[in-house]
Amino acid sequence: MILSIITSILVFSILAVSADTNKNNQNNHPNSIKSYNQGRQLEFALGNVKCMNDFTTTYLNDLIAVDPSDTLSVDLTKLQSDLTQMQTYESNNDSDSLRNFIKNNYDPDLKTARQDANIWIKSNWRNTTMEKRSDLKNNHKDLKSTFDSCHFTSLKDYGTGRINAFTSILNEYQTKADALKAKGIDTTTLNQLIIDAKSQIITPMQNALDSSNDSATAKQALQNYCLYDGCKTGTNFHFQAKWEITKLDIAFSRINNNENATQVQDKITQLQTDITNAKSGLSSVGTKKYTDAQNKQIWDNIKEANQLVKDMSKILK
Repeated sequence: MILSIITSILVFSILAVSADTNKNNQNNHPNSIKSYNQGRQLEFALGNVKCMNDFTTTYLNDLIAVDPSDTLSVDLTKLQSDLTQMQTYESNNDSDSLRNFIKNNYDPDLKTARQDANIWIKSNWRNTTMEKRSDLKNNHKDLKSTFDSCHFTSLKDYGTGRINAFTSILNEYQTKADALKAKGIDTTTLNQLIIDAKSQIITPMQNALDSSNDSATAKQALQNYCLYDGCKTGTNFHFQAKWEITKLDIAFSRINNNENATQVQDKITQLQTDITNAKSGLSSVGTKKYTDAQNKQIWDNIKEANQLVKDMSKILK
């Protein structure tokens, strides 16, 4: 059918480009990742809605112009009203309401509009002049081309926003590392971790976006490189876990070399065990996405290790 493009594109485009967070530890993320997840995803979702809405409403108007339809007019009004409501959610930075509205209101309305448009075509196509048929086909072709371009631009813009957010995040961590260095702590491993994150995630993602020439390749670039744990099939760097484990290694070395380390030897042994277990869990994950069990193993050990460091720091002062 002539309007087959309307189905599924929107939901897939919004939901398949995943948020790159580790929900088990997202409160530890810098403000930039929180801002990215809320602001950029809202902007991206609504950008795609606008692309789809422009395509659909314009074509509904084209059909109505050929033969007026109360049904299509109702569909048109609903889609325009839905867009207004979603813009309100975006302006209020209400990502949950926007996501739920798209799922429970906009997508069903979009589906209904597509079904009604196809019914209109079945009922009116034979009685429509060849000239008007040709106009509808050409208009549909032009609209599809415009939609494809709009969707591609939206993906590229979102990808640029994601790269900027990742860069900002790593800059924040660099500030943290510099602050530790100012206190006399060797931050070589932390600095190297930041360098690795840039070379393994940001640079290849930027290159992939730059070379993308359609929505499919742009979407693939977004799905293939995650600083945290958001890629189902791509490369997950697991930066937060690596950062915490690297800091624990530094803390272990400093505590173990403390002149009073014998006072907390049992805790030091347990700390080493926790770090080893966290590293083992992360190694088993590799660049894949955490399973729930792996997520729990890694972060339970990290949390216990961090508490041990706090406890020993109080004792050793």
